[in-house]
Amino acid sequence: MSARSVKAKWYVTFSGESGDRIQNVYALDAKGKTLNENVLGEGPDLNELPGMALGSDGTLYVADAHETISQILSFSATINSDGSRDYIGVVVNPKSPKCESLDHPYALVLSGRTLFVSNQDTGVVGTFDAPLAGKAATPNGVSSYLKTRFPTERFLNATFVACSNQPDRPKKGGDGIPASQGGLAYVAKNVAKKKTSHAVRGLALGAKPAVLYVCDQAGNRVTIYSPDTGTYLGQVTGNGLVYPVGIAVDPIIGSLAIGSPGNKSLYSFVPPSTFPAKPIIAEPTRLTTHKHLLDGVSGLAYDTDGTLYVNARNARKIVTWNGSTLTPFVEGLTDTPEVLLRVS
Repeated sequence: MSARSVKAKWYVTFSGESGDRIQNVYALDAKGKTLNENVLGEGPDLNELPGMALGSDGTLYVADAHETISQILSFSATINSDGSRDYIGVVVNPKSPKCESLDHPYALVLSGRTLFVSNQDTGVVGTFDAPLAGKAATPNGVSSYLKTRFPTERFLNATFVACSNQPDRPKKGGDGIPASQGGLAYVAKNVAKKKTSHAVRGLALGAKPAVLYVCDQAGNRVTIYSPDTGTYLGQVTGNGLVYPVGIAVDPIIGSLAIGSPGNKSLYSFVPPSTFPAKPIIAEPTRLTTHKHLLDGVSGLAYDTDGTLYVNARNARKIVTWNGSTLTPFVEGLTDTPEVLLRVS
């Protein structure tokens, strides 16, 4: 059986910053074999590709991010015989009307037509109305929680989750709100060169209950919001959790897996069946620590059987966690793996 006739199981993006500087999406089969190194068909020049998301119609959305380039691109739901997807177009970029919150996007998640985007250089999570078939998206405006709770603050258009009001907050991120009320932390590394050390990263949607999880990397926590209103519901923090980047929701039991690159660990959080009116503060359970297999843990993704797949950036590996054991899945990658997406 040829590689082209084998169905892809996973898509993986790379940082594009080291080694071979991979600037496309790889397709892997269920055993970790690379089927295609160019999932994204011919289109604009690609840069660093962190986040991906699949629309309900199968359209692939990809974040193309660099210090000088920020855009979300779309690629056809139809997969060609060589495993590639044809380029459709630019879904949104900072030149789009009222899209000022978009700057250095990282993670993408879709809920129906609502596209959530985390942005490293504004420190906010934005939302856009993304029509089917990869057509241009429009900003959804500021979340009702922010407009109601902070009526005098000036937020960037399309801001769903705001940056916090700590001293390092980027001025281009609009007004900030207290971390205790859901504001995301931000640590400047080199303000003159517009580089950040730690900012908002991974996103995930929980179904029971319906919540939006956000990796507040600089805050050493995962924050939780209503995906409809943006209401702040609480945080997962403590027990050694450091600089979370990747998160994923177990499709069987609904728990949240959290990658903690600061201490090379995996954590778990089991949400309550309902969230109280007052924001919760919960401590995650540490699942495992490994100085090699979890070196630079980044993107996480679950298979349908509950197996967790984990990108280890510094180790240039993808490993699996079955609840008791870490096992190498893909080794010898020539760039640092960033985000994993299950596609079948």
